[in-house]
Amino acid sequence: MLRFGRALIEFGRGLVGWLGLFNLLSALANLPNLGWLAQRRRDGLLGAALAVWGWRGGRWRWLSVWLAVPIQLALASLRSLWHNPLRQFMAGSTSCEPIQIMLDSGEHVPGLWYATSHTSTAILYLHGAGNDKTRYATRAIAQLQQAGFSVLAIDLAGQGENPRTLDVPDSNTDVAAAVAWLRQHAEHVVVVAVSLGGCIGARAIADGVAVDGLVIIGSPVALDLKSNHYIRSELRALLRPQFWQYPDRMTLYQLWQQWQAPPMRIAMGFNQLFPTLNLADSLSRIRAPILLVYGQRDRIAPYQAVLSNLATIPDVTLQLMPDHSHLTLPMETFPLTAVTTWIHERIESSEGAIHV
Repeated sequence: MLRFGRALIEFGRGLVGWLGLFNLLSALANLPNLGWLAQRRRDGLLGAALAVWGWRGGRWRWLSVWLAVPIQLALASLRSLWHNPLRQFMAGSTSCEPIQIMLDSGEHVPGLWYATSHTSTAILYLHGAGNDKTRYATRAIAQLQQAGFSVLAIDLAGQGENPRTLDVPDSNTDVAAAVAWLRQHAEHVVVVAVSLGGCIGARAIADGVAVDGLVIIGSPVALDLKSNHYIRSELRALLRPQFWQYPDRMTLYQLWQQWQAPPMRIAMGFNQLFPTLNLADSLSRIRAPILLVYGQRDRIAPYQAVLSNLATIPDVTLQLMPDHSHLTLPMETFPLTAVTTWIHERIESSEGAIHV
């Protein structure tokens, strides 16, 4: 019994040591999202002290590491109880204003308006499939605001708080109404759209909605989710330190929470949606400047399909992002900086709207 008690103490001490070491590493690597103590690098001192104390856990410390990893992630996620970067992007926050854009049918398009003073350019942000105006959108919205742009994020039909069912070409209605609303608040209007949002935005612009520019982030020309390769590529991209070094300190649990979205309401089968929207055809009919941002590890929206259609697009810039996947493109500093830089240099330096 005494031997068991001693082993249990050594196991517990080793466990605390591993937790201290993991927290020290999260501080040194500037990964506060994965730590439960570290908010700045100097806070890793406590983690170092725990690591040194726990290293005397003997041979039991090597067994405790398998329990330490999930406990570390769980403790890091507990910080979401008092630190949630999503709160400032939700209705009721002082950083944004909930709006409803009325349609001729009497229905409305719900949105969140992030106004920036003294800006000549406003961004219409269109989310991806199964998301809404906040899910996986907070980092992009924050960086667009930091670059000096006002941002309107809307719920597309069939998703979020939008009461309408997603159909094509009826999907043009949401984009047209939002762009018309933004024209009352800014000189230039640029659509920044992710995945399915890019296909919907491009179709609306090709069919006549006038904008000054279009940014497509990882929108698939054709969608193939039958293979499991895309799951592995997304997991590899999420393991990169750059994803967790973003200053909002989003935890693994908060990332998982955003995945829990209600099913989309679509008038057709999901597999029919992307061929019906026909991104390649839409891009070829748009005269406004276009920025295409694609990840070289993205298996959901492979960039090779875009390359084969590049010559048909009148005014296009292509940015390929090494090591980026479908999820990381709109959630990391490097690709988002490429977007804001292009808007400053390509759109704000031009005068007047570009009609399509």
